[in-house]
Amino acid sequence: MRKNTTWFLEPLDAATNKRIAEYLVEKCADSEARSVPCDDGKMHSLWMMSAYKDVGHFERSRIVDQTLKFEIWAREGSGIIRKWGFEHRISRAHTVVKRFIRRGRHLKAKKALQSA
Repeated sequence: MRKNTTWFLEPLDAATNKRIAEYLVEKCADSEARSVPCDDGKMHSLWMMSAYKDVGHFERSRIVDQTLKFEIWAREGSGIIRKWGFEHRISRAHTVVKRFIRRGRHLKAKKALQSA
């Protein structure tokens, strides 16, 4: 039997909280940050994501924009919310972006935009 997983993001600073809120408003998602108990016994202010692809969006954004600070939490079925332990996995998107930055293409693109 397959369990449904609900994904949550916990912003660790005000700027990240604002970015998450703007993203969810843009997607017309009916979500708000709620303080909920987690497996560590503490209350955490979490944003509920509609699908894992939304979490993936912020993972990819964190690779490019190092100022995003958040933790990923998950709940399987109707269980307790737990911190997701695989958030630092290396994905294909991560390696592509790292290669893009390493080769300096982001600087060339930035110069082209400034000169236009």
